[in-house]
Amino acid sequence: VEIPNALSDDPPALVGLPGGGALVAFRGTDGKIYWSTWNGSAWNQAAALIPGGANPKIKSGPSLARGLLGDAELVFIQDDALGAISHATFTKGSWEAPSIVGGTGLVGAAIARTP
Repeated sequence: VEIPNALSDDPPALVGLPGGGALVAFRGTDGKIYWSTWNGSAWNQAAALIPGGANPKIKSGPSLARGLLGDAELVFIQDDALGAISHATFTKGSWEAPSIVGGTGLVGAAIARTP
């Protein structure tokens, strides 16, 4: 099923959400990070991770995992001089502001959670 306004040259990250939904995150063709949710019958229109123009460019595709602090966890490498891992938590349909976890000069990040 096509996701409205979702354009990417990279593989997306996908994770199941509580209640049978799903969450996808991806690097758009403009290099910025976007996301959408599946409600069981349709995908919502893709949206910028950080609304209002502050959405950062990222170095590679993001990574998602089932949530520990919320419904899902996201990590990505911001495409800036620092190149550190950033993390954000998705809870009840919205994202917390991303925070820098650490590292420098990184090009990719992954996250996983055991059952």
